[in-house]
Amino acid sequence: TLRTPASSGLVNGTYLFNATFDTNTLVSNVSFYYSTDGSTWTILCSNTNASENDLEYPCSKDTSALSDTISGGYVNATGYGTTAGATVVTSKTATSVGVDNNAPTVTLVLPVTRIETHGTVKTDCIVSDSGSSIPTLRQR
Repeated sequence: TLRTPASSGLVNGTYLFNATFDTNTLVSNVSFYYSTDGSTWTILCSNTNASENDLEYPCSKDTSALSDTISGGYVNATGYGTTAGATVVTSKTATSVGVDNNAPTVTLVLPVTRIETHGTVKTDCIVSDSGSSIPTLRQR
């Protein structure tokens, strides 16, 4: 099971990827991969220090070099190990994984007339985030 990220999940910053595998497969090495199209894969990180007795296989990666996507990316965890003396490769994939490494921008719009030093001042606030499903929000 690919524990993190889950399908439709979001990754950003230094992210802890984690997977578990069937206890009948003695996994000793796990690699995590990322793809924007499901066919071309880039390695994110590997857990090569895993023991065949481990239940979870975490590794972390700074995702800031990945392009922001709202969703549609894929994360795959591939475990390498043995079962009954035979080499086994097992794989788990999460779909619709988004990447959001850019913070939203916030613009505070002050009134064009002079601001009083007392009382209520009305302002506008515009929040934009091109990497999210809500690209612009305006609050008055």
